[in-house]
Amino acid sequence: MYWDHKYYKHSGMIGFMGILCLVFLGVPATVFLSIIYSYAIFYIPFVYINLFLTIGCGAAVGYMVSKCAKLGKIRNNTFLLITGFGFGL
Repeated sequence: MYWDHKYYKHSGMIGFMGILCLVFLGVPATVFLSIIYSYAIFYIPFVYINLFLTIGCGAAVGYMVSKCAKLGKIRNNTFLLITGFGFGL
């Protein structure tokens, strides 16, 4: 029953506005970040800086997916995991 949970549990809902937010905010932000990342990797010859750029770009994409999910009220963790992985690729 619903009241059997002692603590808060996500409902698992994926709203239409959440998907629109991911498509219209997340995809352009990911494309923009990937363009900056590719130019930086091409023109910066230092391996350690490239490592930090890779970590930073991944963190920025994850942050964008997180903000879009919060804005669109997406409460399904599995969907967000798959979406974040897809955007990261």
